[in-house]
Amino acid sequence: MNKSGIQNTLHSIENAKHVTKKLVDNLESIAIFIASQMQSLGLNSVLSGKYVMEQLISMGVKDTSLYLKIPGTSDENEFSVRLLCNGLSSTRELSLLCGDYNAKYYKPSRQDALTFIADIPIILEELANCEKEDELTILDTLLKVIKSDNKAA
Repeated sequence: MNKSGIQNTLHSIENAKHVTKKLVDNLESIAIFIASQMQSLGLNSVLSGKYVMEQLISMGVKDTSLYLKIPGTSDENEFSVRLLCNGLSSTRELSLLCGDYNAKYYKPSRQDALTFIADIPIILEELANCEKEDELTILDTLLKVIKSDNKAA
């Protein structure tokens, strides 16, 4: 590889870092939006528990965030990566909320971020399906029966 080729490669790496920064910023914004919608709907998980809301508490600081569950292997147990963090980690780096080991979380890898991005349309569809009124219809019917029984008694 000649000098020009090396310079082009180094320039491409720098561009990739800028793209990654934008990816992380956008990922955080979408994770905040989805977490907010889940909280408003009273959901603690979506996609059959693949994404969960977890709360960390440390030194009076309460942090509720959206996490991606990573299945365990024969060598390790299942764990979660926090989708709201200030960067990606090639090793799913362990971080501490307020320096408290009891409030630890793992940063996502680039692959975790790409998995989340691929799942976003499915997550949004699942959130939208919460507006189906099956449960509400059941409750309305039960209330009507209760009211009519009370009037009859």
